[in-house]
Amino acid sequence: MDRRKFLLDSCRVCAAVAAVPALAALESCGGAKAVTMEPAAGSTTIDVPLSQFGDAAYTVVKSKKVGDDLIIAKQPDGSYVALVKRCTHKGGPVNMDGADLKCSWHGSRFSLNGSVVTGPASTPLKSYPAKLEGTVRVDLGA
Repeated sequence: MDRRKFLLDSCRVCAAVAAVPALAALESCGGAKAVTMEPAAGSTTIDVPLSQFGDAAYTVVKSKKVGDDLIIAKQPDGSYVALVKRCTHKGGPVNMDGADLKCSWHGSRFSLNGSVVTGPASTPLKSYPAKLEGTVRVDLGA
């Protein structure tokens, strides 16, 4: 083995070893793990089990019916809200950031009820009715 090949192979091994914890750190920043749910035939509702939330105050649901991911969040009063994870300003992704939701593109912030806290967005996030009925029932047809 020549010196050049040895150095290249050593660098590749080091990069691979360093990548594993880096990827784990990125995954932990991603927030709640999304679950895919679709309404039953002839229905417009999905039932999100409370176990999906774990210890978190929110969970993420993917649904082809909506076309975007939803954040299902527990409100301070114990009720639930389902918000589309798409900023109303330029369509950037919205994620939980402390007690608010934040667009990663231009920094718009939204409250947990979907209303604009700070712009540049000027319209609230699209929401769907959600209520606690043993599960969190979200009406995607409303």
